[in-house]
Amino acid sequence: MERGRAVLPDEEVVAEVYVDAIERLARAGFRQYEISNFARLGEECRHNLRYWTRGEYLGFGLGAHSFIGGERFANTRDIHRYIAISPKAIDFVERLGDLDVRRETIFLRLRQTAGIDYGELERLCGQEATEWIDRGLRDGWLEQRGARVAFTPSGFLFSNEFISQLF
Repeated sequence: MERGRAVLPDEEVVAEVYVDAIERLARAGFRQYEISNFARLGEECRHNLRYWTRGEYLGFGLGAHSFIGGERFANTRDIHRYIAISPKAIDFVERLGDLDVRRETIFLRLRQTAGIDYGELERLCGQEATEWIDRGLRDGWLEQRGARVAFTPSGFLFSNEFISQLF
């Protein structure tokens, strides 16, 4: 602590710790299946995978979020309002346009170690995808696994920056 503020490690230390954690967890039988999630084979969190695959989910209760029919919505966090008007205590509704759905699909697929199908990425992004993939493979932040491309462990560290280049 420095004058009441936490001193955070620099990016190089964070990168080393992240890559080391991936290796140690793998040796202990935990495989990385998403940028920040690890599990033994077959024990992945189905709840989280529902989000990463844009699957539908329905939340119940105060502050609960749902995604049904391409529309996201969230119940109010105000307990008095929720009790007074439930089940219509919706505070938030969002329907993404086609471009945003494409971007979100790419972002969520690339969050997973399984990555995204090369053809799907081209379909969603067009010609920019080919150039982006070529640069990522050349620079070592992407790897090809059969017909899929995925971030390398070090690529995950800067995945938001790399994905923003695609858009």
